[in-house]
Amino acid sequence: RRPRDLKTPMFTKRTILVSVIQGLGILIASFGLFWYSIDAGMSDEAARAIAFATLVLASVMLITVNLSWEKFAFQSLRTKNTALRIMLAASALMLLAILYVPFLTDIFHLAPLRTKDLFMVILVAFASLLWFEIGKWYHRRHERIHG
Repeated sequence: RRPRDLKTPMFTKRTILVSVIQGLGILIASFGLFWYSIDAGMSDEAARAIAFATLVLASVMLITVNLSWEKFAFQSLRTKNTALRIMLAASALMLLAILYVPFLTDIFHLAPLRTKDLFMVILVAFASLLWFEIGKWYHRRHERIHG
């Protein structure tokens, strides 16, 4: 794509509104899983680990979602972007270390996630941003039909 015209503002009302809504979606997802975990009788450490992992994973996913407002996140992952790949790998390794290395879980007052909890975190983090991907699809479809 072409560079942004220097005379246009970097942040428009639309981008700020979308960013706030995306952040609220991630916050609601993280807090919802925390609340669910506490209600299900999990320890405070386990509930914090689930909320933390959801927040981190959804934030990393948000980067890939926002790389392009025309392409889907998975299409953006197929492009050659070394910095993105390094960031994704480093984020995954650091999150796994914080969740599963005892010294680090003690520092952060977290508990290691069980496999089913990890899958739940991935699913909820993905779902918290799915609405935006559907919006991109609808916008692309609308543009093709109405030009």
